[in-house]
Amino acid sequence: MKKFNLIIGLLVATLVFTSCNKDKSVWLVKIDGKKISKKDVLDSYEAYLMLQSSQRQIPIEQLRKIAENVQNESDPEKQRLGMELSKAGFLEQYKNFLLLNMEAKKTGFVNRKLKYMQMFFLANLFLQEKVPTDNVQISDKDAIKAWNEAKKKNPGYRTIPLDKGVKFMKGKIAAYRRQVTMKQQFETLNQKYRILQNEEAIKKLLGVEELTSDTKGSTKKEEKNK
Repeated sequence: MKKFNLIIGLLVATLVFTSCNKDKSVWLVKIDGKKISKKDVLDSYEAYLMLQSSQRQIPIEQLRKIAENVQNESDPEKQRLGMELSKAGFLEQYKNFLLLNMEAKKTGFVNRKLKYMQMFFLANLFLQEKVPTDNVQISDKDAIKAWNEAKKKNPGYRTIPLDKGVKFMKGKIAAYRRQVTMKQQFETLNQKYRILQNEEAIKKLLGVEELTSDTKGSTKKEEKNK
């Protein structure tokens, strides 16, 4: 988890650091004369929460509440998490992320290693906004119906209490609905952009005789549109 947090921080810092000195909001930190504004930090904090939500599978608003109530938390583990997610905790991390980001740029690490990770980060951040994890509402009625169907197919579920079964099914249904929404997003994007694939080169790369049906379909569709 710590390694993942470091990666998130570096990616956030790399992407947001390029906007430093461009906005007029009050600055919070200066590093070698470059101002890190309040807007930079708040934008980065929101991106950080979105990635944490994706990694931990916890809705953003729930993470925000954990961070805001950290002073009232008695459980050491929840208190540690609250400090990590709080704005105060993030600001200290963010300063270190910026220093690491600057050093990485100087050594050429960004060009060598981070290109794909930046692309992955941006894609997932955009997807989090289009397919949020915290607004999929499943009614008790739907969950109970699905749970009863699940028990018919899997007798082992019959020993599980109803409340736990309903909670389990709500999570499963929500995940399925998110998958459907994601699929729709990808289908829309595939129709929106002109896609051309080099079938022979891909076959050599993958070491296969034929491409998958999906890949073939994309290639044929593009050839037809040429």
